[in-house]
Amino acid sequence: MAMLSGLKQLRLKVLLRKVPDKILIVKIGAIGDLVMSLPILTAIHKKYPQSKITWLCGSQAAPLLRAAQQINSILEVDEKKLLAGSFWLKLKHLFKTWKQIGFFKRFDLILTLHPDPRYRLLSFFCRCADRRHWGENRSRFIPIPGRYHAHEYLHLLNPEQTGPQELSIEFPVLHLPQQSETIPKIGETVIVLSPGGAKNVLADDALRRWPIQSYARLIEKLSTLENTHIVVTGSESDRWIESFLPKNTYHNQIGRFNLLEMISLLKKCSLLITHDSGPLHLAKLAGCPVLALFGPTNPHEKISPEENIKFIWGGERLSCRPCYNGKTYSACKRNHCLESISPELVFDTSMEMLSASKVAVDLPNSLG
Repeated sequence: MAMLSGLKQLRLKVLLRKVPDKILIVKIGAIGDLVMSLPILTAIHKKYPQSKITWLCGSQAAPLLRAAQQINSILEVDEKKLLAGSFWLKLKHLFKTWKQIGFFKRFDLILTLHPDPRYRLLSFFCRCADRRHWGENRSRFIPIPGRYHAHEYLHLLNPEQTGPQELSIEFPVLHLPQQSETIPKIGETVIVLSPGGAKNVLADDALRRWPIQSYARLIEKLSTLENTHIVVTGSESDRWIESFLPKNTYHNQIGRFNLLEMISLLKKCSLLITHDSGPLHLAKLAGCPVLALFGPTNPHEKISPEENIKFIWGGERLSCRPCYNGKTYSACKRNHCLESISPELVFDTSMEMLSASKVAVDLPNSLG
């Protein structure tokens, strides 16, 4: 057994020394998860500048990857059909994905950035000697709870580096479209709130959302500030929040921006206040200061200390926090952890952050 283990280690060392010419990255999932995987592009280009990168992604996140302009080939899959369809629809789309990649196509390195072993089926027919993923057979690649996910992705690429202090997080520069008329021109302090989100193809994670009533009270307090505009953003599926928020106190931008336009908006804003959701991660790409609200999920897995993000982690005295294991939550009907974060605490913290950093932006006078 010891000899067999030694042979495996020797084989791994040989593979690590070989410069991969063709690399396949498999990452399909929520926007936040994909954003945290983007530093692997910068790391690959620094370590293997001549390598050609193919990325298999969901159609929702594809615009972000195209904006990075560091990928030679982007293969899109319909994540709704692949992950949430019927058995036969999943099987049909799986076959379509195999055909899209190319049966028996050769890659020098395949990085599957998912802990669920079923995602490895997507590259099943590819020819590759070096497949890296998390799992029992590659125990050194098991993601460590409490560590920043971006570090865990980089560790797959650089397994010889043992700690997060050795893994440099560097997001690629995005090539954003020219500012369109749909993006408001802002001239004073602007605070963006994203009360919705926390959804993906497989689930609506309502437990991750700070209560909408708390957002409403926060908006009432923020609206009393002089020379300050409150902007509420979200996708079309977040229209439900409108009936809970106080009228004529904020600029309603729900359903107005696509992913890249949202990043452009955040580049001009003074502060984003949101919970653990996609906008939190888009703000990293924009360099926008963030006040993030956490409860059932561990903020250290989503935020690096080097990022311009301050978080409040509710439920300090709750023994069940955090209760999310990467796939499911505890049987909890109310997110008491997030309910424990008061609007007053969020308001005071946001004022401290704004006083430390002021950004001038322009917004139309019409309120939604």
